[in-house]
Amino acid sequence: MSLQVRLLSPAEAFAVERLQLADGQERFLPEKLILVDRFQLWGLYQGEELLAFVEVVGEPPLLWIARIGVAAPYQGMGYGAYLLRQVIAQLRRRARINELRAAIHVENEPAQRLFASVGFMPLSSVEAVGEEIVYALSLR
Repeated sequence: MSLQVRLLSPAEAFAVERLQLADGQERFLPEKLILVDRFQLWGLYQGEELLAFVEVVGEPPLLWIARIGVAAPYQGMGYGAYLLRQVIAQLRRRARINELRAAIHVENEPAQRLFASVGFMPLSSVEAVGEEIVYALSLR
């Protein structure tokens, strides 16, 4: 069965909220989806099953990855990187978006490796916010 990446509607956010993440992963994520006026929620599906999601917030020219999650049984299989690459490709097609950023908890080494693997670079230590490191990717 093939993988499908698609933009989810606000009404489909319940599927993301129900996604079972690995034990301890929740401590690195906001409790709820941001769901502000300017957000995009992307899902990676295999058939009808949601495997992973990415929430993107902000306004051009700068967008932020607010949350990313992979269902516990599928972690470590490359689905997070696949979804992130697909979302980046979609965002690159939009002329007004210049940069994508993500604030990653300093102890969340798997997320740091994930973002680095798709081309994000940590900004200078001056850009570190509290217990998070800001990673950036130029889309131009």
